[in-house]
Amino acid sequence: MWVLTGAVLLWMHFGPCLASPEINAAGEKNVLLSHLMNRQVFDYRAYKDVQIFHYNIPEQVSKATWNFSANPTSLHHCDIRNVSVYLKYGSYPVISPDGAEFPSHFRVHQSPIYESHFVSDGSRHIVNVTSPTPGDWYAVAFLPVNRARITQKGLFPNCTIWLESSLSATIISDVIVVFPEVQSHQEVQLYQEIENSSQTYKFYVPADTWAVQVNVSRCSAHGFPKENKAAAGCPLLVWSSGRSLPNPDHPGTATTNCSNNGAVTNCQQEWVPWEEQWHYLTIAAPSHHVGFALKVLFQSCAPEYPLPRYLLVNDLDTKHICSSINKTSKLRVIFRNTNNQTRLPPPPNCYARIPLTRKTYGGNFLFEFDQLPFENGSTPLKAQVSTLSPTLMSFEIRPTQDIGGTLNFEIGLDPFLNTSYHNVSLVACLTHGVRSEVLPDRCTVGASLHVNSSSSLTVSRVSIPYPEPGLWYITMQAFCYLKDYRLNKGQLLIDCPTNKTPVYFGLASGSCIFGSCGRYGRCHQYISSGFIFSTCVCSVGYRGWGCTDDKKALTSSELLMGTLLLTLSNLFFIPAIILALRRKFFTEAFLYFSTMFFSTFYHACDEEGYSFCLMRLSVMQFCDFYSAILSFWATMVSMADLGFVLTSLLHMAGAVGVALGVEYDQTGLWVFLIPVLSGTFIIMVSWASHMHRKKGCYPQKKYWFLCLPIGMALAAGGLLSYAFLETDHNYKFVHSGWHAAMALAICFLLPLRREAEDYLPASTTPAHS
Repeated sequence: MWVLTGAVLLWMHFGPCLASPEINAAGEKNVLLSHLMNRQVFDYRAYKDVQIFHYNIPEQVSKATWNFSANPTSLHHCDIRNVSVYLKYGSYPVISPDGAEFPSHFRVHQSPIYESHFVSDGSRHIVNVTSPTPGDWYAVAFLPVNRARITQKGLFPNCTIWLESSLSATIISDVIVVFPEVQSHQEVQLYQEIENSSQTYKFYVPADTWAVQVNVSRCSAHGFPKENKAAAGCPLLVWSSGRSLPNPDHPGTATTNCSNNGAVTNCQQEWVPWEEQWHYLTIAAPSHHVGFALKVLFQSCAPEYPLPRYLLVNDLDTKHICSSINKTSKLRVIFRNTNNQTRLPPPPNCYARIPLTRKTYGGNFLFEFDQLPFENGSTPLKAQVSTLSPTLMSFEIRPTQDIGGTLNFEIGLDPFLNTSYHNVSLVACLTHGVRSEVLPDRCTVGASLHVNSSSSLTVSRVSIPYPEPGLWYITMQAFCYLKDYRLNKGQLLIDCPTNKTPVYFGLASGSCIFGSCGRYGRCHQYISSGFIFSTCVCSVGYRGWGCTDDKKALTSSELLMGTLLLTLSNLFFIPAIILALRRKFFTEAFLYFSTMFFSTFYHACDEEGYSFCLMRLSVMQFCDFYSAILSFWATMVSMADLGFVLTSLLHMAGAVGVALGVEYDQTGLWVFLIPVLSGTFIIMVSWASHMHRKKGCYPQKKYWFLCLPIGMALAAGGLLSYAFLETDHNYKFVHSGWHAAMALAICFLLPLRREAEDYLPASTTPAHS
């Protein structure tokens, strides 16, 4: 019967060879995977300013190449800027370009981050990644802030930096796919010969696989004299890795040099696999012609697979078996009776597993994992962790939709735990992809959490910002030690009186740091290129992922001084208001008061630390710009001395025109420049008309030689400092000076007096004295 089974399997593999003897040459091919056209990149002040780029890499890629090119709006009028790009597999890169520290409980180093820094001169910059992990890759790009000057819109070229990128890959097609064969009557092996080359295989590892073992046997180096064949041993190199092609320079690749075994012709490699992922195996004979037999075995913890699972070549890859063209790579299938063969023993200790269920809430990134409920629907409050061997839990982070938040995990011992005669220490390991071993004081890989009953710290936690998708593992074990010793000193462990220890744990995702950013920051969600992510926006000089880095934070006195300067500097308008009332410029006096009022409360609302908002900030900002520009306009109309009718008409025209301009672009240069130029033209025409009619100087010489020069000097100085001298650091000083200069300039530019006939109706105009 087994002979018939073997014949059927042979026909499945070799039958297609008879019908299709022509085989195309296999090798590498270069493919352009994606081309992302120009996207704007912004100055980096917080993570909210990054531009996200998304790429997808297929399987069997030996090298991925990214090309980046940045261009300004105009090479002739725009400065060349520095551009930074950070690239990472699975989720958004967690970075700190300004050097700010991460919160102490953060774990940010997961997959490698590849970075590139270049300038926006149009040249191309390349990032190469060897054996990249297939799946989603994300890049974030931004402009490092190397200048703190505040540029006023319209005074400087409107320069935008655009970033273009493309992704190409080298794909290996000569990969043999193998699949599991579960039976107990025979052992299945592959036998292959390679010469001065290598061969790559891939196989899928299902769930609940404890370990994978690669066995290379019957290794024979051809071309050696008979007396030297034994000494040649097995001149093969074996590389294996999960998810991506093996790369000897990558720490995730297991490497075995079979020639180190001396004359022994057998070689094996065993490792903990990534469950539910493809794995790759490369066997190379760099300088020999070698034949060898290969088998791969799974050790499973699943009850439906009590036997080791052998791997057999996939019938879709019959070209590798039937090939008569490639003489250096000969492959055939070997069936061997296993009655007298040594079987791989079952796993010595499959960890006890606690199944978890996912609970999803409304909103982005809001979900948690908990134990399965009881039959009555209630959820267990505690997890029973073994004291004899580790306890394992696993959960899945979904791609795209789960990666933009922060994964939080915390553990704690039961406060009612009986520790009369001993103390209890709990060690938990949070890992991505593969499980960790648990030692009494640490984890072999991943994030380590540690609590013990003798410490005042009863809860330990770790946060993973932007977690990578896929399976995650929590491995926990409780240890007992004498009450008079501490683990970090004596490490005197004892047997625990019970086999289980009750443990509280929390495993949840949320935005930012548990939905907030502390006292000095706010948590926001942003969208870039269709991808949603959460991040903190800090204030008062605090920095970092959770607004916890206070190295550059402003003190309370600095915050108070800034608020007082920007608000109280508006009191310089009081002399202008009083002077306007005394000279009977009532409309102008009202506008000066409005400017003082709205500017004061706008800056009081806009400041960090000490702030007070009378209305919504956007409303106060509009009123501040509107009243300030309208005050300039009304002052210039009053300087022109046009009489009641024209003055009223120009006041209303200015009110409508300035409102339209401020609503259209309140920070634009032309919103301010058009009223000033129009007012200057009106003043020149009006004064020329007065001089022509009076045949003399107008206005008075005192105004020409004293008031006008001082007023224009104050206004020009204020405008120049406002336009060219403001920076992020001196803003509160320079802008306060602008308030004072404009208010004092009005005192000098306002005409000496408005006569009664200029503002009273004709019927009530008194006679001149």
